[in-house]
Amino acid sequence: MKKTLLYFIAVVGITAAMAFKPADKITPNADGITFFKGTFDEALKASAEQGKPIFMDSYTTWCYWCKELDKKTFTDADVIAYLNENFINLKMDMEKGEGPKLAQKYNVKGYPTLLFLNSEGTTIGNIYGFATAESFLKDAKAAKASFK
Repeated sequence: MKKTLLYFIAVVGITAAMAFKPADKITPNADGITFFKGTFDEALKASAEQGKPIFMDSYTTWCYWCKELDKKTFTDADVIAYLNENFINLKMDMEKGEGPKLAQKYNVKGYPTLLFLNSEGTTIGNIYGFATAESFLKDAKAAKASFK
């Protein structure tokens, strides 16, 4: 009985400690792509520090093709591996928070708009609309190759 009680207390304590750990700036989404959690300026800083370009998924909550990208393209194992290894990934709702300002800055007129940016925020590649995993990887690799 005593051992069982001690075991229970240990499990509860460990679970509680894990629940209250500090949040990181990076977190994986359900599909496996690791999206940066922070402001756009913080993502630019991380890009410069890590020497990686930014991939920005510019979406809206009502956009059908944005949801299709999430379900089909962004669940592809090759896409996940390539993005996580080579980019600072940023998912930005273009109707909330910094989104409207960024939509104006990058002249986003339709959704989804997928932007590849350098550390200064200059566009080095883009995709307008839905892209298959194969097409997306081709464009992501081209953007990565032009990153300076």
